[in-house]
Amino acid sequence: MVHRQSTTTIKSLQRDSAGDEPLLLSGGRLDISDSETSDVDRITQSGGILGGTATVSVANLTWTEGTQDTPNAPFS
Repeated sequence: MVHRQSTTTIKSLQRDSAGDEPLLLSGGRLDISDSETSDVDRITQSGGILGGTATVSVANLTWTEGTQDTPNAPFS
């Protein structure tokens, strides 16, 4: 999944049996809103904002730029 602009809210990100595509976040805002944990293999964030109310468990995170936040406070 590639996210480059605007604001998008999704319920969850989940691994599939074939191995999921990485999340590439380079701009805009992506909110994940599931009450369950979203398990993903890889997130590459080079810009934008990753937020929402979900817990995201990531096996491999590359974070070079951008913001990660929650409803209550920024995360860094």
